Amino acid sequence: MTDSTDIRLRFSPAPTGFLHVGSAHTALFNWAQARHRAGTFILRIEDTDVARSTDESIEQIQQVMRWLGLDWDEGPYLQSQRFDAYLAAAQRLLDAGVAYECFCTEAEVRERNEQAMREGRAPGYDGRCRDLTAEEREAFRAEGRGRSVRFRTPDSGRSTFVDLVRGEISVEWSTISDFVIVRSNGTPVFFLPTPWTTSKCASRMCCAARISSTRHTVCSRYGARSDTMTSPFTRICPSSSVRAAPNFRSVTVRFRSRSTAMPGISRTRS
Repeated sequence: MTDSTDIRLRFSPAPTGFLHVGSAHTALFNWAQARHRAGTFILRIEDTDVARSTDESIEQIQQVMRWLGLDWDEGPYLQSQRFDAYLAAAQRLLDAGVAYECFCTEAEVRERNEQAMREGRAPGYDGRCRDLTAEEREAFRAEGRGRSVRFRTPDSGRSTFVDLVRGEISVEWSTISDFVIVRSNGTPVFFLPTPWTTSKCASRMCCAARISSTRHTVCSRYGARSDTMTSPFTRICPSSSVRAAPNFRSVTVRFRSRSTAMPGISRTRS
């Protein structure tokens, strides 16, 4: 068993509206585990959606957490302050061939998805830009088309990870279409910052999961051993192996009732 002070857990809500009650549920479990193990609880704000993120939501998130009694040890850190690092990571993924430039417009993707559903096929990106030549990419740029970056998901196999609550979960890669990691406006989607940050922090035990072409696990360093993960992000963010957590003691948390009104918490996703 490693020193409990190595354990670092984070809560990372998006500041795009009122905090969802499910998000508060997640924060509670991470906060409880951090306090149970005398670890560090971190607040990180996923403000990568610059069009919808607001300062008011960032403040409201902190007000709700204080009302719930969920104090944090570090943060709030803003993902938007690390955009340069994330875009550099996206370029390395492009150079490694595990991501590609996409020039499809939202309208075109939506139209093809609607057509797929009319024909009884599953919607999802159809890989139209997967294998564009340099000449084709240059022609799209000359047209003034916006350019996003998509992660190239494996053509076969399964994505398998271990969830502390639900156990091992496995999904066919064929059901996961190539997803956007950098928007056409140049801002990274949370799919990129989250695994990047986790890979960089894995040796410090920040709990999360990494995208993997073979297998990935929810970390933490609770002493159990699991397979070393192989991931495209390993090439750009090498770190120590992330290990799966074994069963841990249950934690009972009770809140004292308060007479003050709760400062805005939503039961529906914003």
